[in-house]
Amino acid sequence: MRKTLDIRQLGRCVLPKPAACRLAAAGLCALILNACNVDLYGNLDQQEANEMLATLLRHHILAERTVGKDGRFTVAVDEKSIADAIGVLD
Repeated sequence: MRKTLDIRQLGRCVLPKPAACRLAAAGLCALILNACNVDLYGNLDQQEANEMLATLLRHHILAERTVGKDGRFTVAVDEKSIADAIGVLD
């Protein structure tokens, strides 16, 4: 005896939920962006990192701030913008 498959059931099983798609896309974007970033300054306190990040963003240089396990911060920029970032912060 052959069992028939309802196409509506197939769609529910195969297609991921929108939230899962957004989460996967955000994770992929984070990996891609992080792969091109270079640490500019490290071992910073939060205020120093925030000030550097704000200065870089005001000059239209994409940057990110990350916190390590020790509670100290690192500011990173895209490797193509490293020279501009150093020039702005000096």
